[in-house]
Amino acid sequence: MDHKHLDEAHASGSLGGIRVPDRIPSPSEDWDLIPPDSPSSSYRTRRKLGRINSIGTNLGILLPTRIVSPRQYANLIRRLCGHDETTPLQRHTYFNDEDRNILSREDEKTLAKLCERLLGLTASQSTRAFAEAEIISLITNDPSIRSPFKLAIVENRVAGLTDEFENTILSSESVHKTWTEFLSRRLSGVHRLRSSIDLLADTLTTTHGCERISTAYLTIALAAITHGPELEILRQVWCRYLEYLHGTPFALVSVHLKIFDSYIKSILSSGKHLDDFMSPKQLASLASHLMEDPKVYLSIVRSFFSVPMIRIHIDHRPRKSLPVAKFSYPSPFEDWDLLRASSYALSFPRPQTPGPQDEITESPDIVSSYIPDSSSGSSLAETVFAEESWMALYRVVGYSIQVYRHGGGTPRDGIPESIVNDLMTVANIGFRFFNTSNASEKNEAYGAFYIAQAVDIDRYCKNALRNSGSLSNLSRMERIRLLDSHSRFLNRVRIENGFYEESYIPQFANVPYLRRFQINGLYFITADSLPEPPNLLVKSFRKGSLRHITVDSMLLDGHTLICLHFRGKELPFDCTGHYPILAGYTPFGHPLYVAVLRVDNFWFFTTVRDHASYVVYNNEFGDSVTTSDFSVLALRHSPSDFVSPSDPRRGQARAGARDPTGPVYWLRFWPRKDSEYFKDKRLADDVLLKTFLDGLSCISDI
Repeated sequence: MDHKHLDEAHASGSLGGIRVPDRIPSPSEDWDLIPPDSPSSSYRTRRKLGRINSIGTNLGILLPTRIVSPRQYANLIRRLCGHDETTPLQRHTYFNDEDRNILSREDEKTLAKLCERLLGLTASQSTRAFAEAEIISLITNDPSIRSPFKLAIVENRVAGLTDEFENTILSSESVHKTWTEFLSRRLSGVHRLRSSIDLLADTLTTTHGCERISTAYLTIALAAITHGPELEILRQVWCRYLEYLHGTPFALVSVHLKIFDSYIKSILSSGKHLDDFMSPKQLASLASHLMEDPKVYLSIVRSFFSVPMIRIHIDHRPRKSLPVAKFSYPSPFEDWDLLRASSYALSFPRPQTPGPQDEITESPDIVSSYIPDSSSGSSLAETVFAEESWMALYRVVGYSIQVYRHGGGTPRDGIPESIVNDLMTVANIGFRFFNTSNASEKNEAYGAFYIAQAVDIDRYCKNALRNSGSLSNLSRMERIRLLDSHSRFLNRVRIENGFYEESYIPQFANVPYLRRFQINGLYFITADSLPEPPNLLVKSFRKGSLRHITVDSMLLDGHTLICLHFRGKELPFDCTGHYPILAGYTPFGHPLYVAVLRVDNFWFFTTVRDHASYVVYNNEFGDSVTTSDFSVLALRHSPSDFVSPSDPRRGQARAGARDPTGPVYWLRFWPRKDSEYFKDKRLADDVLLKTFLDGLSCISDI
């Protein structure tokens, strides 16, 4: 695994993959960048919309002897038509305006000659591909150039064109019209917007023979459209396009996939978030197609799956700040953190490399962990897939996100053995930086980064590492000391772009509290809702039982708790070895704990006793439901680990705390608020709840 200092320069490319120029072009500029030695190499912002100066009058003299390549002809056409002073969006917008820029007659003649000469180069096999690509770029970036090319073909002024390319130019008028209308932002009305999605998508999915035109337009749109209703239209068109590519045999979409990396480049150049247009799942759905074209596949995998690095910054000033250990991803995805990089790598199927006795797998439907030990010829050799230490860390990230972010909770049988092995791999990398005679702040920061990724997930991962008998060649006590002393919460090293911050439970990040209603001796646990059934409180108040109703609050955040998953018929709830959140006590003094049920997108809370094999809860309709499949809320970290006074997990001790579980506890909210009640802006709903309860309390006085 490569480690580079934060101050060291790193490669601007991505191992031969997708590259974004050092000066990223404006989203509305032509994507086909002009070479530095061309007549129009420097793009400028548009200064005016008036008449273009006649700059091409004498260009015809140059044609016979000094122009030899398709790019040179194309650049002269761009210069003649003022592309250095306009953007593709402007050219499409002003195309239908009566007062648009008009070339002089002399310039029109020169344009026609240039177009004919460029068309002529399509007749030669040596220049055909380049000439056709330049023509398609010109007619899609500037609608005013379409006519000269079309006339030259119709009037048979150029011979030797292939039937396929001639058909592409002559039969694509509807495609041009559809995309010009979209790029010129002339859409209005809901019906018009919806029909535009269908029309644009159809040009990409059903217009056979014009695929090169429609895909060129898509590349322009992905780079140029950055806001407004057109952006949402573009998203929907793009999603339908990806679905089409995924569901269509490779032979029918190979033209589309050959330029797939240009789509990614356009999205990045526009400043849009890649996740909005190419999620890990969407990229994975195209894996089998991308693998059919080694060149495109190589570009994609070497960009999306580059080998990252850890950068270290040491502050050498007298009053220095903490050392920084930062996860860093190569260009063009420099803003990626560990979570985003791992999500793409773990979702993408890799081709299974067969062993001597294995049959070749035609379809890579599963992610294979086999990577050749030495395979310079493999497209995976220079990617993260060939770095088992990084893949181990990625899998640890994926496990953590599944447990917390996706609400999966701890697996019923505990941490999978494969994840324990990955945790050991990651921790061992950290240990190696301490098990050396070359002790330094830099090595300390490196080691802290890896150890923190392993031990700070939760107490269960930490215990798995502490109890592992095959973890490094260090003594058990030394391993435990290093694990305990290099948590991020001890503030010895500042870790950036890791994944702990993203491994939270969304329910408690969005609603950072629980409510405990005690009504006539019964406990009802809720979040931002009232106890079910809805009329429960009203009935209780009407019976004049105000003194038997209390409401408490527990302040949480997305990183405080973990969901312990149980299937009561197979494995009843057992609190041994856990810190379950205390909800209260039965009349006989037995503790009750907070249980949670996830049904679709709803979270329901109830209470559970130790060794229970089922729980009972009320659903959104107020119906009582019994289930043996439930989770119990527990502390994510052991209170004994909160050794630092500044550890954010410690919480704040309060005299009025009720039924505490480590750093979390209940405080009386109603009818009389505790004097040390939480002062937190996240409890904004308190005002509404108090008003409601005060109003109900008046019922009992009537």
